[in-house]
Amino acid sequence: MHDIKAAARAKALGVRSVPAVAIDGQLAGCCAGRGVDEAVLRVAGLGQVR
Repeated sequence: MHDIKAAARAKALGVRSVPAVAIDGQLAGCCAGRGVDEAVLRVAGLGQVR
């Protein structure tokens, strides 16, 4: 990440690799390790209208 603000935000969220997804200001469980898990994202609320 070359943007200082983006890098700081990613660090604050606990992002260790990209791509990563944050929902409502929290790093999605699928992204806590390495990579993205669509099923975990859907459980976290991805694609749902609030």
